[in-house]
Amino acid sequence: MTRGPRDGWVTAPDGTRIAYRDHGGDGPGLLLLHGGGANLESMDQWADRFRATRRCVAVDLRCCGQSDDVAHFSLTEAAEDLDAVVDHLALGPVDVLGHSMGGFVGGFYGTRHPESRIVSIDGFGPGTVTVGSDAERAEFGAFQASMREQFFAMTAPPDRGDDAWRDAQVDALCALFPAIGYTAPNARAMAARNFVVAQDGTFRRRPPRHLFADAFADDGAADILRMYRHTSGPALIVRCTESGAPAVLDTELDGLCAENPHITVLRLPLTHLAPAWDAIDEVAHHAARFLATAT
Repeated sequence: MTRGPRDGWVTAPDGTRIAYRDHGGDGPGLLLLHGGGANLESMDQWADRFRATRRCVAVDLRCCGQSDDVAHFSLTEAAEDLDAVVDHLALGPVDVLGHSMGGFVGGFYGTRHPESRIVSIDGFGPGTVTVGSDAERAEFGAFQASMREQFFAMTAPPDRGDDAWRDAQVDALCALFPAIGYTAPNARAMAARNFVVAQDGTFRRRPPRHLFADAFADDGAADILRMYRHTSGPALIVRCTESGAPAVLDTELDGLCAENPHITVLRLPLTHLAPAWDAIDEVAHHAARFLATAT
């Protein structure tokens, strides 16, 4: 029977508390993972499109939304958090759909769970390409650096304050969203969820700056596609070709497909944030077809 949504928390093996939203729905489990700077609110629209056939559960990745902060963010630990959610809700084998940061966390989950189908929507994280000329690799490195600078601009100090500070921060985020292409109707709810109440009654902003400051170095940041190299189950990577990423990324993806037959790459003429709302129906169509047929 379809039910939900219900919010809850589960504690990961290292003690980090992970927030989730169980949207209910009929069918096998589908984990929904948000992008960097966002939280599980941004996946509500994905749950709306899948819960007729799937049990949809969205997760606040560690350091994001209402989940706990940690001193150092690890992609592999973020993927392990999903096991805690799956076990807590007794979901059984699940598939994963993630956008941006959620996509490459999904890639690490797929490495651990070959029975799972993974849909990664423009999920290319910290690191650089391993192919191309020196000039092409330098161009890609500059692109990655510009992405980090945009994130740092959104998380400028101070990172804590009172009610008035929180409200002003939410207003500032909502003013910024249209300029970067995020126009979802629940944008304000998503922005508000990025502020956590501390014990002293003040608010702390999520995600913290250190989420990207150290570039997840303990996960092997040299290789941008490291999270897909060893997947042995079906994985669909949606490459948004209007994201601004240099063309050498396509050379890297072609090499990945040649070395790993479990990977499928779908190129769509979209900006990076278009799948979050403007193009969600188009991308959901491709994702649903892949999840229904991939073996």
